[in-house]
Amino acid sequence: MSNVRRLRMRTHQLRRVVARRFFELLGDSASPTRAVVEFAAPVRERGSVDFVCFYRISGLSCAGTRKAMGVDAVQALFLALTNAASILYTSDEYKSGRLLFLQGKNLALPAFSNTFAELIPTPKDSFTV
Repeated sequence: MSNVRRLRMRTHQLRRVVARRFFELLGDSASPTRAVVEFAAPVRERGSVDFVCFYRISGLSCAGTRKAMGVDAVQALFLALTNAASILYTSDEYKSGRLLFLQGKNLALPAFSNTFAELIPTPKDSFTV
């Protein structure tokens, strides 16, 4: 990625955060710290018919602002969610067992099951739609 693109990504503010999830990050101290993933409202990409959804991960070694593109807002948001899940499930913190959600290893984010099936624990409660 070029330095100009990195600068734009780093300085881009998530203008309208529509979703935020907090994770427990276990460490050396007695009390866990927090890691966060935030998702901005998808918007139409300038000069394009496509949509972009920015998301930010903080508090982890993989911290940063990234974006996902889609043909509409729904696809952009879905891809941002699955991209964030991929990054979190492959992070050093998750692999070492230090990243938890609701005191469990299932981070409850959509992931492509055929790619991460061995990493994602089965939730204790199943929801059928």
